[in-house]
Amino acid sequence: MKYRYPLFSKAAAIMLSAAVLMPNLILASPASQKATSALTPDQKILHVLNRLGFGPAPGDIEKVREMGLKQYIESQLDPGKMDDSALEGKLRRLDVTRMSTSEIFAKYPN
Repeated sequence: MKYRYPLFSKAAAIMLSAAVLMPNLILASPASQKATSALTPDQKILHVLNRLGFGPAPGDIEKVREMGLKQYIESQLDPGKMDDSALEGKLRRLDVTRMSTSEIFAKYPN
């Protein structure tokens, strides 16, 4: 297949290759490893709370410190293991959770 603009296609291929390979090169660099290891344990916890959620709520840093960072990350990746009994108890009081879709639309029209 002949390209109408061979120089453009070569440049596009080079830019695409750079975009794919650049994150791996940055992550493997000693500077990025040094920056990661320079964080204190609480800074690492704060970073994880910001990246895996919506930032820390009051008491979250202490909770993660007690359970350990690795265990916290694993719990976030497997939400089926979380104890939702407190939330389920609060939701049981709401009649809307036991209503069908048609009942909801009848009771709460637009």
